[in-house]
Amino acid sequence: MQKPLFTAIICCLTLTAFSQFTTADLSLPRADVAAGKTQDKVFFAGGFNNSGEEEFDTYRKRLDIYDPATDTWTEAIIPIARPNTRAVGVGTKIYIAGYSTDPTLPDMNVMDIYDTATDTWTSETFTMTNATGMTAIDNLIFLVKSGQVRIYNTTTGNFSSETLSSGRQLPNPFACNGKVLFAGGGSSVQGLSDVVDIYDIATGTFTTGNMANGRNQVQGVCADNKVYLISGLEDFSNWTTNIDVYDTETGEFSLQQMSRPKSGFGAAATDTKIYLNGGYDTSEFEFIDEVEVYDPATGETTFLNLSVARTRVGSVALDNKVYTAGGVSSSPVTFYSTVDIYTEGVSSTVNTLKPGLKVFPSPTQDLIFIENFTENFTTVDYVITDAAGKTMQRGVTDGSISVTDLPEGVYFLTLENTEFGVSRFVKL
Repeated sequence: MQKPLFTAIICCLTLTAFSQFTTADLSLPRADVAAGKTQDKVFFAGGFNNSGEEEFDTYRKRLDIYDPATDTWTEAIIPIARPNTRAVGVGTKIYIAGYSTDPTLPDMNVMDIYDTATDTWTSETFTMTNATGMTAIDNLIFLVKSGQVRIYNTTTGNFSSETLSSGRQLPNPFACNGKVLFAGGGSSVQGLSDVVDIYDIATGTFTTGNMANGRNQVQGVCADNKVYLISGLEDFSNWTTNIDVYDTETGEFSLQQMSRPKSGFGAAATDTKIYLNGGYDTSEFEFIDEVEVYDPATGETTFLNLSVARTRVGSVALDNKVYTAGGVSSSPVTFYSTVDIYTEGVSSTVNTLKPGLKVFPSPTQDLIFIENFTENFTTVDYVITDAAGKTMQRGVTDGSISVTDLPEGVYFLTLENTEFGVSRFVKL
C-alpha cells in the first residue's frame, strides 16, 4: 500500500524562537542555494537574486557557514560564480562545482575547495565541462553530466571516470550505504527517463533499476539504508507525487506518495525522519510553508510550518536539526535570507493539521482563514497563543478569524476539542 510522505567574517544574527523552530538569516537573500554539511557544520553556497539590488557575482559567490557548537555564522567568497551551484562536504572541507547553460561563460570544469578548519581555498580541475549533479560518500565525490561520471578521491586527490547506461540531461546522484544512485533525467528531445543507474562502491560495478515513471530534477535523501527518490518533473509540465524507495540491502524498489505535487521544496533526512520543506504547490498554484515529516519506522506523516511560505529553498540536516534556507515567493517577488532551524525532540507545539487543512494567509495583517473548514465543521471554539504559550485571543470561528488587534509576532491557532492540532501563523 502506498504511504503519503510525505577571510571569514562573523555575521551578526538574531535567533527567534518558533516552537521547535528558531530562525536566522543568510548574509544575502537569495534562492536556489546549495545546502550541505561538513562533519560539524552546515553551509549554503551560491544562489541567485534578480531583484536588481546587487550584481550577479555578489550572490553566486556567497558561502554561508553555520557552526552549531558555537552558534556562530561565518561567510566566505567563492572564487568562481556559477549560475547553478552544486556543493558537498567531506571532513572539514566544502567542495563546490556547478554548471552553466550560458555559452558566453567559461566552462565550469573547476571544483573550488574551502577548508573550514583553516579558512583557505584550493581548487581541482576535472575533465568535464560542467557538473549538473554532485554527491559524496565517505572520501569520494561523484560529479555527473549526462552520461559522464567523474569520481574524486579526497584522500589521494585523484579522479577516475565511469559511464552511465545512457546519456541523459540532469540525472541526479544520491549516495547511501555504499551505493550511489543516478536517477532519471532527459530532455524534450530524448524524452524523460525512468532509469536509475546504481553504482556499487565496493565492487566498482553498475546495475540498473527503474522508477515508476520517467522524470528529471528528482530530489533524494538517504534514510534507514534506503534512498528516497522524491518527486520530479514529468512530461515537462507536471510534478509527480511519486516517491520511489530503493532498499540498498535488498536491491528492491517500492513506491510511496507525498501529500501533493510540489516543486522547489528542500529535502533532508535526520537519523529518524524525512523532511520535505516548503515549495510551490503545482496543483493549487501557491507558495507553501508546509513541512511534510515522514517517519520510516512507523509510516506516519505529520506536518509542520516554516516561518514564511517560499519555494526554491535549500535544506540540510545535521544531527537532530533541520535547516531550510533562502527561497523566493511572488506578489510581489521577494527573495528571502531566512533560515528556519527545526530541532527534533523539543517538547512544544507541533502542527498536526491534516494536509489541506491549514491557516492562510501567513503573514497576515487582519484576517486568517482555515482552509476546507466547512468540510469538517460548522463552528469551533478556538484559542490563539503566542510563542511563549500565553493566551492572546479566544472565540468561536466559522472558518475565519480577525487578528487585527494582535501585536506583530508569531502565533499558534488551536481548534479546541477536535482531532486537529495547531497551526502557526505570522501577524504583521
